[in-house]
Amino acid sequence: MRAHFSYWKGRMEQRRLILAGPVPIEPGTFGILIVRANGVEEAEELLKGDPAVSSGTMAFEIYPLRLALYEAGQYDA
Repeated sequence: MRAHFSYWKGRMEQRRLILAGPVPIEPGTFGILIVRANGVEEAEELLKGDPAVSSGTMAFEIYPLRLALYEAGQYDA
């Protein structure tokens, strides 16, 4: 988990990770990452670089988001 946290902290410093954290439904079940990527393939490469994923400790699913509203105002991307 230390390597997992360090990896994503590094991606945050690179402005590739927007937010991350566990979801407190069933402890240890899953977490959410919101990443900044130019498409699904780029997001997948970021996730595959996570030591917890590459070791088989964690798996991931990608759900693309088309941003409609953002705290700074409307976003028309």
